[in-house]
Amino acid sequence: MSGWESYIAAIKEFGGESSALVGKNGSVWFMSSDWESNRAENEKTLLNLVKQYANEDEEGVADPYELRQHGVVLKPDPKYKIARVDKESGFAFGKGESKGLVIADFKQGLLIGAHGPKVSSENFNVRLTGLAKHLESSLP
Repeated sequence: MSGWESYIAAIKEFGGESSALVGKNGSVWFMSSDWESNRAENEKTLLNLVKQYANEDEEGVADPYELRQHGVVLKPDPKYKIARVDKESGFAFGKGESKGLVIADFKQGLLIGAHGPKVSSENFNVRLTGLAKHLESSLP
């Protein structure tokens, strides 16, 4: 995980409790320790997200119906129901029992972050998608 610590720290700084970064090729670049405890299952979930985003519509965004229909399970968290997919910005967000989830799509991968109930979903989304844009401009 060396090299990713600053990104993990930034996500925690703006209220993230869990996070992962996965490349468009399905490789997991980092995963927070709580999601790491169920790595095999969570890698399958992350790979499935990559596949859903690869199955883009004519506007270049994952099919919102697929994301909303299946939701996202990253253990040990309960299932996140995807409430919104923004086609223009390339993000999706959802809610679990007590956490919110944001999926930020960028050229090289997906940045996924979960936040607790005391964090504004809107603010977390803005910060996470901003971090994804930074990653997009700094990664090859």
